[in-house]
Amino acid sequence: MPDEVKKLYSKHNDDQSSPSLDEYSKVLLCLLNHFRKSFIIVDALDEHLNEEEGDHASQMELFHRLREFQLQSNATACCRLFLTSRENLRIQDQLTGYTRIGIRAMDSDIRSYLRSRIFDRTKFSFADKLRSNADLANMMTEKLVQTAQGMSVPPDIIKFSSGFC
Repeated sequence: MPDEVKKLYSKHNDDQSSPSLDEYSKVLLCLLNHFRKSFIIVDALDEHLNEEEGDHASQMELFHRLREFQLQSNATACCRLFLTSRENLRIQDQLTGYTRIGIRAMDSDIRSYLRSRIFDRTKFSFADKLRSNADLANMMTEKLVQTAQGMSVPPDIIKFSSGFC
């Protein structure tokens, strides 16, 4: 374990406190400089943003810091970002010029997932009627597949950095 991480852990473990974003950033930047190439993966960035809170600038601070790490990449230390998010205009605006891949589950994927869950007693313990009635299970599965594809909620989007290294 790197010394920087140990020190940060000890400081906050003793106080029973949490590190600030500044402290996390300093340690992460220090660690990034130990490696020739680093990858930072953040899943569900949109879930960090609360649409109902008015202070959008502070909510985007994590995202801005991650981009700064990437912009500070150089010949000896390269940092790449891999971010996942649902459609979000604030995030899209910040990622202009970055590579973006849209992902949507295929009907067969959804169908396979649902069937595996229906027939696994540890996953859907309430689905005894579906397990005992194949026609009902098929009807329910097909209805959910149709509903999933017709949702007005946008598909998940994967966004990641253009090549700095």
